Amino acid sequence: MMKWILPLLWSSTVFAQGFLNGNEFTSHNLRGDLYLTCYGNGQRVTVRKRCQKSALLPVAQDFFLTSEKIDGDRVRLKNVSDKGSDFDKTVYYDKDKQRTHKKVKLWGEYWGEEGLLNQGLNNIAYEFQNSNKEQLLQGQLEINVEDGGRRFCRDGQDVSYNLSDCYYHDNDRYFCERYFEWNRYCG
Repeated sequence: MMKWILPLLWSSTVFAQGFLNGNEFTSHNLRGDLYLTCYGNGQRVTVRKRCQKSALLPVAQDFFLTSEKIDGDRVRLKNVSDKGSDFDKTVYYDKDKQRTHKKVKLWGEYWGEEGLLNQGLNNIAYEFQNSNKEQLLQGQLEINVEDGGRRFCRDGQDVSYNLSDCYYHDNDRYFCERYFEWNRYCG
């Protein structure tokens, strides 16, 4: 019995820096049709919304954390891979929780958005800093994003009590995101 306790204690103290959900991710291109029915002013209108997005699983945003006590208040993250994104972001760090205050955007889910990671192997440089931007700790970690291919969701339905949701595209992202969540990201 004692043989198993020591390896568990050792493995829990070896962790250094990384993301809460690990360093292995899978990207999927999601597609599907959502039929939105809108009510208002005594009218009922149904339209089809063609939903698509690029999803990163298990998460598209995550906390960056450390197992070391660092007396800093920010961490700078940058993808330094050959095909790395231009993502270079400094986020606030909570030294008591030993993680970033907010989740870091790992993946651009919609056209024109950018996150920290790209398809394939990513080399992420991190640098913990204090309020004077003095470097306290730096290093690199590797994160892999595997191409999971396309996923097609079954048709879905939703309801809005605002007619403009069927005529204008301002809220398409909101309805499509709900659609993908309801369909468990087409999995």
